[in-house]
Amino acid sequence: MKANHLILQNLIDINPRTGIIKLHDKRMGLISVEALSILRNDLINTLGKERTKGFLMRYGWACGKRAAESIKMRYDWESLEELIISGTVMHTLEGIVTVDPDILEINDDHLYLTGYWKNSFESENHLSENEFGNEPICWTLIGYASGYLTSAFGKEVIVYEKTCRGKGDAECYFVAETVAHCDEAHLLDLRYYQSESMQSVLDDMYAEIERLNENIIESEKIQNQLTELFLEDKDINDIIHTLGTTLGRSIVIDHYNEVYSSYFECEEERVAYKKLKASGVITNQQNGLFYESFLIKGNKVLLGNLMVFGKQKLNQREQIIIKRALVVFTIQMYHQRKLTESLWSKREDFLMN
Repeated sequence: MKANHLILQNLIDINPRTGIIKLHDKRMGLISVEALSILRNDLINTLGKERTKGFLMRYGWACGKRAAESIKMRYDWESLEELIISGTVMHTLEGIVTVDPDILEINDDHLYLTGYWKNSFESENHLSENEFGNEPICWTLIGYASGYLTSAFGKEVIVYEKTCRGKGDAECYFVAETVAHCDEAHLLDLRYYQSESMQSVLDDMYAEIERLNENIIESEKIQNQLTELFLEDKDINDIIHTLGTTLGRSIVIDHYNEVYSSYFECEEERVAYKKLKASGVITNQQNGLFYESFLIKGNKVLLGNLMVFGKQKLNQREQIIIKRALVVFTIQMYHQRKLTESLWSKREDFLMN
């Protein structure tokens, strides 16, 4: 049997009386890709992007594995190459994607297959409702190809997209390779094939909500503490110092390159900040430190820029605290601005009189 001998009319059986559809004696169901798109979006909203990716990859893997098992038993294949290519034909006949194989290399323990995925229902659905992403999004196709090739070849095969229309590329181009020969970076995708129970998913989501709630409560306490300092007419340096020691990070407020207030965790970070400003090039990471900036604006007036930096990126807790602190800094700096404007106005009136 050759792969190009697979014809849909010979594979599918439709009973007009019962409405039962069978492909290779396995019952099938016609489902619109629009419905699959709705399911995908609902899963993302419920489980999050990463868990949905794993769910759809495992679903695709199971479909591909069963397709390979069925087609291996049903036909006497001329060669292993024909059995491998038949998977791309089956994927196309099922209406999921048009597969155009590019390179196929097989030896005793190594499989390498590349090709184009055209008319991918996943990329089309994604682009119809979303902007370009920053990573490939044809998760079901990846899982199907991996499951089929693993079953057909007899060794674990991992599949990934080198380019994907869902992230703005001109085409979807996939690469399949045995795990033993795959690049280490792509081996990380194996974690998506580890099944999770719904209970563990719910437990993790509950724990995340608990952490978020704790962070919100803590940030509110810190905002109240900073507000008290402001109401006690403390200098902004006192507020910066309190925030910096709470976060364990260096903090600088500047305005038009003039430092308004600052707190440094150590002399090393003070020197690093001066070098950063002297270079005139502000990046998110430099000299082993991570920098993040937040604008301080009040009544559509730019009051300054809050820069927070340290040896690690800001985590969720720190970001929530900083957003709360920005409210206090905005009020204090806007208040100070108005006082200054009032003093200058009175001075001008005095001089004119």
